[in-house]
Amino acid sequence: MKKLHFTFLAILIFITHTACNITKGDPSQPDNIEINQISVKRSSAVTCNLGDTPQEIIASLGTPDTSYSVFFEMHEKDALVYDYDGTKFYFLDDQLESYELSSPDFLVGDSSSGVFFNVGAPLRNVSYYLPNWSSRRNKGTLLANITSGGQQTDTFIYFEFNSSTKIITKIDIRSY
Repeated sequence: MKKLHFTFLAILIFITHTACNITKGDPSQPDNIEINQISVKRSSAVTCNLGDTPQEIIASLGTPDTSYSVFFEMHEKDALVYDYDGTKFYFLDDQLESYELSSPDFLVGDSSSGVFFNVGAPLRNVSYYLPNWSSRRNKGTLLANITSGGQQTDTFIYFEFNSSTKIITKIDIRSY
């Protein structure tokens, strides 16, 4: 009877573990995020997106503390930078190309679902976007590809976090 109970318990644990892995996502598959699912906002409901103009960013986020130009070697062009007290938005050809969020004042997420997270949040909050996040983190970093219409782009989302507390310390959208 004890052996039958142990066998039943082992089967139950196996089924539960398998079901949990299915809901968490398939770790053999890369995490991808559709470009239209990524928005940035401050406390207001107004969001901005990759491809927005500098004027649209100001309308959404307010006037930056400073703005300046930097040279992007990959593109061989100057980029306009809007700096909001260390959080930076980079524009190429008058469109938002990338950004670095270092302040909890800015939230990144999906405006259609209302799921947003920020610097200072627990890393597990990214599970909406990255179901495989726990198997993909690496020495304080985590990244996922950004797709457009299901097609791979040269853009990715990158998280830095404290390895011991698992608290997000930086969120970037970058290009390869």
